[in-house]
Amino acid sequence: MSVKMDLEMCCPCNAPGVEAYRVLTFPDGIQVRVRGLDDIFEEAYREGKLPHWSITGEMVERLSVHNYIPSSARFEYGEIVLREYRQFFEKREKAIR
Repeated sequence: MSVKMDLEMCCPCNAPGVEAYRVLTFPDGIQVRVRGLDDIFEEAYREGKLPHWSITGEMVERLSVHNYIPSSARFEYGEIVLREYRQFFEKREKAIR
């Protein structure tokens, strides 16, 4: 028996009230689970924020509310979060067209 799971979500059931985790993959292959990233992306998109390096600091700061982010890794988190937001943004824009 084979089970197929969306690796972006830690909770495949997506039950209401159960917050899903996302997995961020860093260039060195390390993977980190974070929570709240989808909400941050949704809010940024609603606010009309474009995927630009100028918003990465704000996004990492908001992400750190529910996730431990070492100060020495904030820059790397910013790069990964920006990459993920760019993909999120492009999917949303494509769906509108």
